[in-house]
Amino acid sequence: MTFLYDSLADLPQGQVAEISTDPKNNVTAKISDQAGRILSVTSGGQTTNYTYYDNGSKHMTIYPDGFSEEYAYYDNGWLRTLTNKKADQTVIDAYTYTYDAAGNMISKTDGKGTTTYTYDPLNRLETVTEPSSKITGYTFDGAGNRLTQTETYQGSTILDVYTYNTQNRLTGLVTALNGVTAKTVSYAYDHNGNQLNVSTTAYQNGIAGTTETMTNTFDSLNRLIGTGMPDGTNVTNAYNGEGFRVRKDVNGQVAKYVYEGDKIVLELDGLGNQIARNLYGTNLISRTVQGTTLYYMYNGHADVTALIDATGTIQATYYYDAFGNILEQMGNVNNNITYSGYQYDKETGMYYLQSRYYDPIIARFLSEDSYWGDQNDPLSLNLYTYCHNEPLMYFDPSGRWKQTIVNGRVYETAEPGDTLWSLANYYTGWGGNWKELNYSGDPNTMSVGTKIDVTKYRPQNGSSSSSTGSSNTSSKPSNNVNSNSNSNSSSKTNSNSSGKTNSSTNNNSSNSGSSAGPGGTTAVGLGTITKELFKNTVTESVNEALERKINALPKASTVADVLKVTKRTVPVVSVAIDVIDDYQSYQGNNFYKAAAVAVGAVVGGVTAALGGSLVTGIVVGTLVGLTGNYIKRTFFK
Repeated sequence: MTFLYDSLADLPQGQVAEISTDPKNNVTAKISDQAGRILSVTSGGQTTNYTYYDNGSKHMTIYPDGFSEEYAYYDNGWLRTLTNKKADQTVIDAYTYTYDAAGNMISKTDGKGTTTYTYDPLNRLETVTEPSSKITGYTFDGAGNRLTQTETYQGSTILDVYTYNTQNRLTGLVTALNGVTAKTVSYAYDHNGNQLNVSTTAYQNGIAGTTETMTNTFDSLNRLIGTGMPDGTNVTNAYNGEGFRVRKDVNGQVAKYVYEGDKIVLELDGLGNQIARNLYGTNLISRTVQGTTLYYMYNGHADVTALIDATGTIQATYYYDAFGNILEQMGNVNNNITYSGYQYDKETGMYYLQSRYYDPIIARFLSEDSYWGDQNDPLSLNLYTYCHNEPLMYFDPSGRWKQTIVNGRVYETAEPGDTLWSLANYYTGWGGNWKELNYSGDPNTMSVGTKIDVTKYRPQNGSSSSSTGSSNTSSKPSNNVNSNSNSNSSSKTNSNSSGKTNSSTNNNSSNSGSSAGPGGTTAVGLGTITKELFKNTVTESVNEALERKINALPKASTVADVLKVTKRTVPVVSVAIDVIDDYQSYQGNNFYKAAAVAVGAVVGGVTAALGGSLVTGIVVGTLVGLTGNYIKRTFFK
């Protein structure tokens, strides 16, 4: 992907034009205002426009052929209505929402009628009553695992009962129809908690029939690389260095994916020919397959509900339950973007959420979350559940943490341990301008529950990734510059209690954060290595982290430059505190509790003995690494 940015191209003051060209020479021009809101997206001579209320909330999306989406809100910013119309103002879909005081959606009114929702004291979805009078109820244990699902409709009851082991891994499911067993499912896992086998046995009149098994294969990074279905379908996946899936093979039929940021903009076949092109604005605008373009309409949860061609004819519709199961579908089109804008794998029935795969039938992920949670937020300690079992108000595009939508804007909600710095580093890039996030409070502290508007940002995994697995990231210059040659990437990791501390590499020495010359820059880099050393040791990634950091450091001009660095340049005490903070993200686990105590003692002792010089930083880093390795071997024999 090649990007050009121009803030002077005959645009009103403050507006910026971004012009991108993908590997198939498709050109897209996006114009944004000074607040970062997309105003228009133009490609192939077709323009989609966006309008906003004075408070920044999305007002309308106006598609090239005149059909539109219009949003209206309550005074507190929660979505009240969303209306999708054709160019002649004929209503395609209309949605009305109401909420309780906690912000939980309690009703949705659409073309089918009114659906109502209730919640338990922990705001987990408890009952769903549909216009057809079908009632679905859920119960949960204290860890957030779904214990039962009960569906009652027209005198019949379907009861699902779930069982788990002590690690919150789903081990069994029994389905009964009016009290008679209809199906049993068993689940098996590897030592890393990845779901390997799903064996399903159907029953007829209470008698067991044949058992069918789905098998999954994961790589050493816990990424799903293969699925074998009972009908003989085999799906294999490949990923690039950013962790994004760039290849999917279904029984020899290959699809390769080209990314812009975290969005798939091109799908290619095995020979590199274009299969489909996706055009994104605030969400997916259109998809073009073999010359035919279909435009996407949404409900208030950003679920795709209808696909419309250039004449305004509806070519496909979708209707979902709360957790993303497709209940009704009309139309035979080439589309894999459905519930909450996620990529749907019809071969397996799972959604690809970038870092993990989500199974809507059981409302769980196939593998553990890389964020281990915080004991101040007990529901976060369950590494498998989806959006804390509150799927109506949240979504999880990265597969790592839930987000919410208010006023048509995407918000990150502060959790225990978050600071504005950690959010800024994640959303605006390492060393990014935290003021862009428009937070008026103390950047060093942030109250739990504070919402930060991150609509215009994507996680800084990189801004483009090719289908062959290479990635190319661009930082945004101030005017007309081809930024394709820059490289600046960062990723959100589980290194503090919120999982938002940033780990980054930046090849531009001007962003090193040091004002003390090459020696100071090197020392600051070594301090960063110190902080990451223990964290990566215990995740068996030391070599990769060290190589990444060291390669990014500018070289000191002389040995004297390094030796002149003092306690003022490398505040090793602060480094030590950050290391201990890293531990707090794992405080729910005895391993990390013991590790925190051990490293605290090491850091305190060494700092006191050596007085906080550069040598202290190096020694502390070494001892922290050795301590982490010792604890890892002791607790994970």
